[in-house]
Order: sequence, then structure tokens, then C-alpha cells
Amino acid sequence: MRSFLLPFTTFVFLFSSTVFGEEVKDVGLVCKRQNTEIPTHIAFWFKGGKKMEWYERDITDEDNDGDDVEYSFSEGGSKRASYTASDQYIKVSHKGDDGKIYSDWYEQIDRFTLQMAEHFMGVDTTADCKVYSSKDGFLSQIQKVEADLRAFLKKRKI
Repeated sequence: MRSFLLPFTTFVFLFSSTVFGEEVKDVGLVCKRQNTEIPTHIAFWFKGGKKMEWYERDITDEDNDGDDVEYSFSEGGSKRASYTASDQYIKVSHKGDDGKIYSDWYEQIDRFTLQMAEHFMGVDTTADCKVYSSKDGFLSQIQKVEADLRAFLKKRKI
């Protein structure tokens, strides 16, 4: 019996933060990147089953409506992103069109501090996140982020 307990105890102690995380479902995060001159946000709605919705600024006017300040649901980003949750972290991974996960692009959110660390092609950034338990509250916050950005950009002199 003792020979079984030592490996089992070691496994639980060393790997509990990567194995036993409860599912994150029906909750959203709106994250404000730190140390940026222009306010920049990223938002996730976690649907469960590793599926999520990705919201970002439509800076290239993907929907061709002439508005490059709006924040909108990214269908492509949502299809290519998935997440896993451990006791301490939520990790968002991204896949290319070939279905392979990019090793050089991910976000990791600390579930205790709501600090996000993002790694994108060799550049590391951090963000502060706020959690929203209702979809309406989450979408309302995205609209507020967009309105705040519009007000900020109106201050440009040229």
C-alpha cells in the first residue's frame, strides 16, 4: 500500500494544477492591455467544452462597414481558438488554417488575480481582466470599452 501512496501523492502534488481544474463555462472576461498608449482590450466568452467566443477591435474593418473602432465578435478567431482550465490558469490556444496549434501565440489568465499574460510571436504583454457572469453584462462592457475608445480618439489633434 505504501508503495502506491508515494507515487500517487507525488502525482497529485506535482500535477494538480494542470489536471483537476473545473470547467470554465458561461462566463466572460474583458481584459485591458497594460502599457499601451491607446487603450487596447481583448474579450473572451467561455462557452464550455473548450469552445469560446473571441471579441476584438475591428481595426482592419473586416465587416466593411467603415467603422474600424468597433469591437465585434470574431468568427474566424473564435473558430481557431480554444481553451483549457486548470486550478490556477485558463490557457487560450490558437490554431492555424491547417489545424495545428501555434506554439508562439497564447494567452494565459490567472484565475485568482485575473492577470492575463499574452505571448504573440516573441512579444509578451500583460493585461488586467474583469469577469462577467452574464452575457448581457459582458456585451454591455464591450460597448462601453468601444465608447471609451471613441472618446479617447476624439482627442487627437490631427
